[in-house]
Amino acid sequence: MTAGFPHIKSEDYQRLFRLKGGLVYLLSDVFGGHYKNLDCLLMGVNGIWTSYLPRKVIEKTLQDGLTLLSSEKFFTQYVKDFQEYKDRSTIFFEVLLKKSQLTREEAVKSFTLISEMFSFYSKTEFFYTDRVYMKLEHNPSKELTHNIEIFEEIKGAGRQYLNQLIFSGGYADQLITLISKQFSVPIEQLKMYRVEEVPRLFDGEAVPEKLLNARAQVFVQYAQDGAMTYIEGEDAKKIVSRFIKESKKEKREIVGVVANKGKAIGKIKVISTDYYSDFSILTRLFDEMDDGDILVAETTSPELMPACKKAGAIITDQGGLLSHAAIVSRELNIPCIVGTGNATEILKDGNKVEVDAENGVVRIIS
Repeated sequence: MTAGFPHIKSEDYQRLFRLKGGLVYLLSDVFGGHYKNLDCLLMGVNGIWTSYLPRKVIEKTLQDGLTLLSSEKFFTQYVKDFQEYKDRSTIFFEVLLKKSQLTREEAVKSFTLISEMFSFYSKTEFFYTDRVYMKLEHNPSKELTHNIEIFEEIKGAGRQYLNQLIFSGGYADQLITLISKQFSVPIEQLKMYRVEEVPRLFDGEAVPEKLLNARAQVFVQYAQDGAMTYIEGEDAKKIVSRFIKESKKEKREIVGVVANKGKAIGKIKVISTDYYSDFSILTRLFDEMDDGDILVAETTSPELMPACKKAGAIITDQGGLLSHAAIVSRELNIPCIVGTGNATEILKDGNKVEVDAENGVVRIIS
């Protein structure tokens, strides 16, 4: 391929998720174990991890999501398979993580199982479900109406299991700690391995520290036709630079998608994804929030319900019409704008804003 990968263009992609504090290289590769089938683009720089999908792929996933949720047969099988996966993987990890050492086969299976989670949970994300909501609003079928009634429960239970797998103290953390001890590889170095490099430790092959350090600085994991390419160094910097937009500090308006109509004026409270797995910090942030404050987040999840209940409106960087923020805002009857892409970058704690969720606009007053 040409140096710098000039064919990778930001306009061809839509951003999915961004984690401040980063998703470490190894777990990014685990995420890519499923998402490579959707030709994902994953990047990490300055402690921020971001994922993208090609716009043309999202057109397909939106239709696939509508097909899934419109069919009683397909959706019932999906729910059954998802539960079977959770049961199977829970038993596997609960037994495995009591061991002091792993076999090569157990290490390989561990990462494969975590990747498999995304084949199920991805179906609950906005790039699968937004077209479902549009259909539900305008011309719902009996099957779609029935399936959507249990969708929120499926998504919520899935999110809880995702936390159990990959967030702080979860199965992935325990797995990495176990492998680190077994091979005397520092945890921070092991987190910079590819999935396929971990089994090579059983042959005494460690990844050179220089390469690990390069990945820690900046990396791109780029999938095309289901095959992943790993990019570091100057080529990675060139790609990342195409996706990092110029500062928008002076911008006074933010535009997104209306998830629940209404208007509100209030002061901003930003809750960063850095803290989603640290409940002591989350509790403090919830206590700092006043009733009627405008909640701003990359996305919301069940962990943020105390903040949602206090909020006068919700604004998110990502998410769609069946996202947690969208569903909760309708239940609480508060305005909600999702998919702004940059609200957490522009809005700061204490900013006074007008949320116009009739037109999908947030205006900074002061």
